Amino acid sequence: MTTWLAGARTDARTRTMLDAAERIADLQTIVVQGSYSDGTASAGTHAGGGALDLRTWHLTTLQRGRLLLALRTVGFAAWYRTKAQGFDPHIHAIAIGCSDLSPSARAQVADYYDRKNGLANDGPDDGPWMRPIKTWEQYQADQNEDLPDTGTPDDDGDDDMATPEDVWGYENDGVVPNTDAFGVLVTTMAKADVAADKADYATKQLNSVAAGVSALSKALRDNGVITGAQHTAVNAELSGGGVPGLPR
Repeated sequence: MTTWLAGARTDARTRTMLDAAERIADLQTIVVQGSYSDGTASAGTHAGGGALDLRTWHLTTLQRGRLLLALRTVGFAAWYRTKAQGFDPHIHAIAIGCSDLSPSARAQVADYYDRKNGLANDGPDDGPWMRPIKTWEQYQADQNEDLPDTGTPDDDGDDDMATPEDVWGYENDGVVPNTDAFGVLVTTMAKADVAADKADYATKQLNSVAAGVSALSKALRDNGVITGAQHTAVNAELSGGGVPGLPR
């Protein structure tokens, strides 16, 4: 579910697009600036509809890449804005085809089609290139061709809403496909991130078991069942496996 900070709002079409991108990226977003805002800090880009700024400090590099690619997949012109560019880091997204875009937002969409970054420096696009670029309606049409019952419960009560597998064709661990050079990088990072998460979980489980064994050993020592030397030997073995902070 999207979190909207105080005062952030947008039009219904853009909100629906963001919901779809969240499902694809398997992430929850935080909108720090929406549409129809004063927009003086964004050169009027947010004065009309279809404009969003999304918080990124809580995301890993991989998650940020997944979200950016998902936003572009459903029809946003989206870029990651950095400190080097003079911004508090965030993802800036403009809904392509929104009928209520501000003139500045329309100019950014034109830059997106020209493979530019949408900034005054007229730099090259630094995000994942989409081939071809699609609007929300074109994305929906593609999904409907493959999923004629999208969004409706089938006979067994399951929801047939499009999933990441439907959109990108991957099967395991939430890894995005190799759509381009950026996609290859994100895929590799995704696999590494998944492996790291699994290793971290396994380490935490092992540490929990080891701490339990150490606590039991301490209780046995305190009750005279084993000697202090034996308890120390148990902790030494466990600590050899990288378990810190065991009861002494």
